[in-house]
Amino acid sequence: MIIKTDGTVELIKDTDLNENGTIKDGVIKKALDNAWLSLHSTTLPNIGMYVDDEGLFKKLPINYAATMIYGTGQPVMGTAVLTKVKGEDDYPLTEDQIMKIKTLIEITG
Repeated sequence: MIIKTDGTVELIKDTDLNENGTIKDGVIKKALDNAWLSLHSTTLPNIGMYVDDEGLFKKLPINYAATMIYGTGQPVMGTAVLTKVKGEDDYPLTEDQIMKIKTLIEITG
């Protein structure tokens, strides 16, 4: 799930997945405009968040929805990508996880 600073959400497409269901290399980086990125824990179990590590330095806008999910009190700057983390691999979120996140941040559509 890709959460933009304006609150819009995009889901990872089936064409962005490997045969084993993991997210293809480069998909997350592309969603973050090829930024230097890292995976952060969230307040939600088994869900990780990728963000642009230089978002503050680049003066990207605050992503209020992602900041709420991050739950540390530190703002998330710019686009965030949420994935289901399983070991070293990233998977798209399940329908249940998507609905919980949409409910949490009150995103419709």
